[in-house]
Amino acid sequence: MKRILNVACGAQDYGTDFVDMYPQRPGVIQCDIEKGLPYADKTFDEVYSR
Repeated sequence: MKRILNVACGAQDYGTDFVDMYPQRPGVIQCDIEKGLPYADKTFDEVYSR
């Protein structure tokens, strides 16, 4: 299965993992991407942000 990180996802549900500075729903990890992501390198097949 392809693993997709949605950065600054807001209420979007595209992807398998989600990070946002201000999570709007359960399952989204609170993250300031300026300080780095809480994942190891090469964890994802795709990174998406809209």
